[in-house]
Amino acid sequence: MGYPWANTLQHVNFGMVQGMSTRKGTAVFLEQILDESKRVMHEVMQKNEEKYKAIEDPQYTSDKLGITAVKVQDMSGKRCVPPPSSPAALPPSFARMC
Repeated sequence: MGYPWANTLQHVNFGMVQGMSTRKGTAVFLEQILDESKRVMHEVMQKNEEKYKAIEDPQYTSDKLGITAVKVQDMSGKRCVPPPSSPAALPPSFARMC
């Protein structure tokens, strides 16, 4: 990649994302998600005119808020769920039976 931090990156498996397929053309890319979150945050900010006028750079702020919202949503989601018969899934399965 050419960046000094490139060799510290680690791949995180998300598994299958329901409803998204690059072959079918239904994939949504991160850039699209970030643009949409920025747009939505900007619209929400504009609803309160008084506070909106007090913000020095609304575009920058809505961009940062949108990115933060995507990060929070991503971190709160489950990662690749193990199959029901795997050892990692046994404790939750046992808990459901009790």
